Amino acid sequence: MSFLNPVYLLALGLVLVPVVLHLLLKAKPKKLIFPALRLIQSRKQQNSRRFRLRHLWLLLLRMLVIGGLVLALTRPTLPAANYGLSRREWLTALAVLAVSLGIYFGLLALWKRRHLPRHDLLARRTSLRGGLGLAAAVLLVLLVGWPYQRRVAAEITAPAPPVAENLPVAAVFLVDTSLSMSYQHQGQSRLDAARAMIREHMGQLPAGSRAAIVENSGDVPGVFTADLTAVQDRLALLTPKPLSRSLNDALEAALLLQEDDRRRILGEQSGAPEDRRQDRLIREIYIVTDFARSAWRLDATSQLKDRLAELNWTGLYLLDVGVEQPVNAGLRSVKLSRQSVASGGFVTVEASVTAAGVVKPETPVELWLTGDNGQPIKTGQQVVSLEPDAETGVRFTLENVTGRFRQGELRITGSDPFVVDNIAYFTVRVHPPLEVLVVAERREEARVWMEALAPEELVRLGRARYRTTFLPTGKLAGTDLSRFQVVCLIHAAQPTTELWEELTDYVKSGGGLLLTLGARSAIAGRSRPDEGLDPIAWNTAAAQRLSPASLKAELSFSPAATIDWSNTQNPLVRKLEELGALPEFAALDIRRYWSVEPAEDATVIARYARPPSVPALIERRVGRGRVLMLTTSVDSVAWNDLPGHWVYVVLADQFAQRLAGLGEEKANFVVGDDVGLPLNPAQAVQKVVLRMPEFKQRQEAIAEPRDFLLLSGMSDPGQYQIEAVEPATNEVQAFSLNLSGTESDFRQIEPAELDRVLGEKRYSVSRDPQTLERSLAVGRLGQEVYGLLLMCLVGFFILEQLTSAWFYEQEGGGKVMSAQ
Repeated sequence: MSFLNPVYLLALGLVLVPVVLHLLLKAKPKKLIFPALRLIQSRKQQNSRRFRLRHLWLLLLRMLVIGGLVLALTRPTLPAANYGLSRREWLTALAVLAVSLGIYFGLLALWKRRHLPRHDLLARRTSLRGGLGLAAAVLLVLLVGWPYQRRVAAEITAPAPPVAENLPVAAVFLVDTSLSMSYQHQGQSRLDAARAMIREHMGQLPAGSRAAIVENSGDVPGVFTADLTAVQDRLALLTPKPLSRSLNDALEAALLLQEDDRRRILGEQSGAPEDRRQDRLIREIYIVTDFARSAWRLDATSQLKDRLAELNWTGLYLLDVGVEQPVNAGLRSVKLSRQSVASGGFVTVEASVTAAGVVKPETPVELWLTGDNGQPIKTGQQVVSLEPDAETGVRFTLENVTGRFRQGELRITGSDPFVVDNIAYFTVRVHPPLEVLVVAERREEARVWMEALAPEELVRLGRARYRTTFLPTGKLAGTDLSRFQVVCLIHAAQPTTELWEELTDYVKSGGGLLLTLGARSAIAGRSRPDEGLDPIAWNTAAAQRLSPASLKAELSFSPAATIDWSNTQNPLVRKLEELGALPEFAALDIRRYWSVEPAEDATVIARYARPPSVPALIERRVGRGRVLMLTTSVDSVAWNDLPGHWVYVVLADQFAQRLAGLGEEKANFVVGDDVGLPLNPAQAVQKVVLRMPEFKQRQEAIAEPRDFLLLSGMSDPGQYQIEAVEPATNEVQAFSLNLSGTESDFRQIEPAELDRVLGEKRYSVSRDPQTLERSLAVGRLGQEVYGLLLMCLVGFFILEQLTSAWFYEQEGGGKVMSAQ
């Protein structure tokens, strides 16, 4: 405990005045003439005991009045803590009082029923009051006071160093500049409200104070300066940014700034012993935020909390400039059915429209596509019905997509206090139809697979995604495979060593190979045993350098089995799950299969659900390409139920996409992601120009190997384009950046979550300057008990007056004598 006016403690000697007055002005006993002398003497003894008790209570109350007045003048302060009684302490205190009152009134009622003489009743009542009062006081001290003092002893015995109210302050203002701070309310953004609160508080800092600005966006370090005008200029330059670090990390930087500055000041006092050196500044950190939980890293360890506990000489104050009930409609989770499409194909664009608070029930969402002149053109609109704190989906279809790429955006129209998430961008890459070579013993065995890849109707319309070419197995050797992106080897009976070597070279150079295992002539049926696959030809050394597995035996399931697609971490399975095909695949029966032994560097994507859980789909990377092996047939209903089912088309499409590498190519990213774009190695591009939103551009050099471009630090959502400039080629790339869905998450961080991050009672929260001033007074000077002492003083004074009046009235014999 500390005192703002300790000199007044000398006046505590005045508590002896009531003692002196009671000794000097002690009431003299009055002489009474009564005929019954024995009765008078008995009553005299009883009255003397009562008077002594009343004298003690009156003396104590008068001493408390003077002592409380002196303590109030000293303005004592306590370290900030929870000095209120807990629920258990309140209940204990009430229980003690209730029991005491019950005993008191119970005994009084008992004595009255016994018709005791009045003087005896009064004497017993006085003794009862004194005894019960003493017993209740002892119980309150033991059951309430002792646990209470143990609870607050740490705060009281280890107070913060005493400071003066006008001591200079070293203030770090940590400003939340995440995008949620651009929310508009009452004509200003949350960042504008933060600026106003900071400016008002800076104007009240004592002379000689210094300040620094730290933000959670960007890497500009905070620097202390005594020029508060320069600090305000720095404050005016702050803008909300989508790419930001967590407030946890920014607070770590603010603590480091305070620690380094304090170490410098103490180091300047080298002439004094270390234990005598003193910091000349009050150190405080102000976190100005809208309290959006997305700005905090809630899964962090206790490192920050421990550091705050260690640096207890730094005050931490949170200024809440958020809106209690925000209203917002925004676009989230933009998804394309495919990010790369063949020229003339179609793509579906889906997005989620989220609502926070009470929004307009009917909200229009528009589709805009970038035209040939680079300007967006509105091509569609849907009206979605929104409910408070709910999410609604919207879908658009892009037909006949042509060109090298197609970029567009979805827009929510109408007024909105948070416009940042009203636009979502997307990019679709367009490529010529993929060239797929289908190899089988006879065309009939490949017909179903080729029809799934390139339906005749789409081929006639020129909208097929694949151009398929058939080649018999015997003619594959010596064929130039470089013009094909994918080669499908359907049930090859006896591949030669020369064939395996050519296929190996093709895959190593970046091609994709599909191997399927089944009967040699699954449609016509096998007429001779030797028409099946020859495991020996598949298990040669040349084959094993390429194949994902070696063949063991052709087996059957009885009853039929299904395929287990539970490995959803694989990109191929994840894509099938997004397309809604996995439940259908899981219901299809598999009757025959090949038992295989996967290679050491192969990955099993799916297994058969029946024991012994043998592999159904295996993948292997070889050089720059990959190989997929399906251990069942793709053209025989005797082997499985795949042919004729709609998911068969999905399977063929996704196999081709995966093998061509299109499933891994991305054209849509989130702000903050590293953007990776494949380049044509044949063009050997060395430098490109990156065209960004707001007509910005920059050049990027490409290091060896020149088949991939990696971009980082992209902080602006919008449309991006890349053009090769050295050498100048027709190499053009495009991609889109969107905001993370957390940017429009206005859910407030809970006090319990803040306690886990910062530590319980380590910070204070203010929503206005008045509350901040009260928090600062407690943090700098401690928690004043002046008001509490005045209330106790008034209570003691009232009790003293009532006791004095009642005592002297009794002593003067008013009521007692009248009773006689």
